[in-house]
Amino acid sequence: MSRKLSDSHVRDFYASGGGEKMFVREHATPAIQAYLEAEARAIVQVFEQLSPKHLFEVGCGTGSYLDWAERQHVDYDGVDLVSHLVEAGRKRLSGSARTRQKLHVGSCREVASLFTEEGLTSRGTDVVVLFPFNCFGNVAEPSRVVHSLRRTGARVLVSGFLPTPEATVARRDYYSKLGFTSIVEETDRHGVLFTSAEGLHSWGMELPVLDALFEAEGFRLARRDQLGPIATASLFEPAS
Repeated sequence: MSRKLSDSHVRDFYASGGGEKMFVREHATPAIQAYLEAEARAIVQVFEQLSPKHLFEVGCGTGSYLDWAERQHVDYDGVDLVSHLVEAGRKRLSGSARTRQKLHVGSCREVASLFTEEGLTSRGTDVVVLFPFNCFGNVAEPSRVVHSLRRTGARVLVSGFLPTPEATVARRDYYSKLGFTSIVEETDRHGVLFTSAEGLHSWGMELPVLDALFEAEGFRLARRDQLGPIATASLFEPAS
C-alpha cells in the first residue's frame, strides 16, 4: 500500500514540504475543522469509557493533545519524525508534578522500543496510543507499524479519513487551500491516495483494509465512531 514511502519521505514533507501547515488550525476548511472537533470529542468518550491513565500520541507535532492530557490529569508522551516540531513542543511542557509529559523524536515503527526504554510496557493496558488526524494514513510501512504496536500491549485509536466521495472532495479542497500543487488522486482497493509535488502521500483507507492490518497482528475492533461525514475513529485492542 505504501511500499514506495519511507520515513525520510514523510519527514521531509512535514519538515520542509508544507506538511507542517496541517498542524495550524487556522488553515483548516470548515469540513476539516468539524472533523477535528469530532475527533476531540471521540477521544474524550474513549477516556471516559475506559479510564486509561496515559495518552501516547503518534505524529504529535508540537503536542496536539498535550494540553488536553494535562487538563484531564492524564500522562502524555508524543513522538514525531520532525525534530524542530518536537523541540517546539518541549518548550510547551508545563513541568507539572501531577502528570508525566514527554516528547520524543522518532518513527511510529519505534513505539514498542520507546515503551521499553520509558518503562511503559508493564503499564501498556493503561495506555491509549493515538494516531490523530489521518496520521496513520500517512505512515510508511503500516504493517510494520502495527506489528510494533502489538508489542506495547496498549489500545490503539486511529482517526482517519474515509474513502468516500464526500471525504475525497473535502480533502482535495483542504490540500488546495494549503497550497499543495500537482495534486493527484488515485483510488484502488486500499482506499483513496492523494499525492502532491511537495511530497504529500496520504491515504483515506477502506475500513476493511484498516481492520485487516490490525487483526493480522492480534488486535480486535472494540469501537468505531463516525467523525462527521468524512472520517472515523477506530479503537483497536489486543484480542488476548
